[in-house]
Amino acid sequence: MYRSNASGENFNWVGNFAPIQLKTNRRIWVPFCKNNLILMQVYTDDDGLTFSQPHIIFNVTKPNWKWVALGPSSGLVLQSNSILIPGDYSTVENIQAGSFSVGFVMLNDFDGQVVELLPRTNSVFVNARSYGTKRIGAYSDDGSTNYNQKTNQLFYSGLTETSTIRTNLLLHISTDNGESWFYVKSICSGPSAYSSLTLMHNQSIGVLYEKGRIIGVPDS
Repeated sequence: MYRSNASGENFNWVGNFAPIQLKTNRRIWVPFCKNNLILMQVYTDDDGLTFSQPHIIFNVTKPNWKWVALGPSSGLVLQSNSILIPGDYSTVENIQAGSFSVGFVMLNDFDGQVVELLPRTNSVFVNARSYGTKRIGAYSDDGSTNYNQKTNQLFYSGLTETSTIRTNLLLHISTDNGESWFYVKSICSGPSAYSSLTLMHNQSIGVLYEKGRIIGVPDS
């Protein structure tokens, strides 16, 4: 998150970046949120050396949305070249009722943690957290326009704790398109949070994650 023009309570902030690299021209497209209310985007054609001017993404949020966030981690380019970005939002009614946010996906057909279920074109699976003790799985077979509640080989990195304390980041694998998950290894046993997985050129798995430290305990 980056904050600017700080002066007491008067500041803007940007965060919830969900970058994705396009297949056609290798452009890196970076959607993000301003003040957790306005969706915006920038792009780079030189691997991040320079970026375009930010622009608002229209026709996504609705008037009763009072809080919105993208991600966490990156988006996904489907086989059809559509771009799919996960996110969540809260409405006026949610906030007044003291309830939680609702998940959504943003689909962009211009150049077009979510994964595509191969070899079925435009079949995607969303693995999302809940505020209970279980995660929520949803999949779509029509380009992510509609989802069925349901949970080939998928990898998932996430926390095992069910409390508000973020710790113990683990790696799991599914061989049945997310129906069931099996423990692979521990990534970080201490304070940890959001993570993002990627497939490396040698077919190994890379993970970028947030790591904290316990006060008074030196880093290992």
